[in-house]
Amino acid sequence: MLSALWEDHGIAGLIGLGFDEDEAEDLWRKQFNKKRAFGKFLKDIEDQRQKTGIIEKFPYRKGKVPGPVGMIHDLVMTGLIDGMGKAEKLALSKKDGIDAEAACWAWLIATGKSGGQEWQFSPDARERGSVWSASAIEVWKAGNILVGGESVDYTECLEKLRRACGQIDELP
Repeated sequence: MLSALWEDHGIAGLIGLGFDEDEAEDLWRKQFNKKRAFGKFLKDIEDQRQKTGIIEKFPYRKGKVPGPVGMIHDLVMTGLIDGMGKAEKLALSKKDGIDAEAACWAWLIATGKSGGQEWQFSPDARERGSVWSASAIEVWKAGNILVGGESVDYTECLEKLRRACGQIDELP
């Protein structure tokens, strides 16, 4: 029965469950294309709803902040929403330029995950990332405070990181 109604009424049903229009459409499309069992899909929706609640606490979405500050922000969100293992794997795979590499190194230092990973980063990236790490630590702490439900000026922490990185691109 649910399958028969999904194409015409799935998005409206997801919006009724509390998802915004973009998230509802994304979830609807994934289910429409995969045709998974609805029991599994509904369980995953609850997980997604919890993640959405955390995502909404942050002033910027993943991919919306430019440069190394954006990379660190995205890693913070990934670590706090999707898990540290996923974020660490992502940080260890980002090797597209010195700034990206340095941002990943700064995030690893900020989260205490840098031990034993030195060999995967160039000396220049480690040096640059180490300079950025004090500000990255503040962003990491602020992200944890947000997720914990307390108030903190996360945007100001990102702005301090932007200045520490020497990033010209302004925050959105």
